[in-house]
Amino acid sequence: MKTSWIDQQLIEDYLAERLSDSEKEALQNRMANDPAFAEQFKWQKRTMHFVRQYGRQELKKDLEKIHQHLFTDPVHRSFKQRILQFFHT
Repeated sequence: MKTSWIDQQLIEDYLAERLSDSEKEALQNRMANDPAFAEQFKWQKRTMHFVRQYGRQELKKDLEKIHQHLFTDPVHRSFKQRILQFFHT
């Protein structure tokens, strides 16, 4: 199955809710009448979900590294104390 860049962008815009109501309706009609396009939509939606999920996991890892660095490195002791004061007052 060959996928056009225009179709990929259209699906991405649909999933990101960047289409007008008439564009959404046209895409939904196309999916209803074009099984190959509907299949392409399904796989692109699934792929985008996995990419977002992976990105979130990587962001969580990065934030945890930053947290560990800021709260365990003696150089940042005063920063840690100032932050903890917000939660103890």
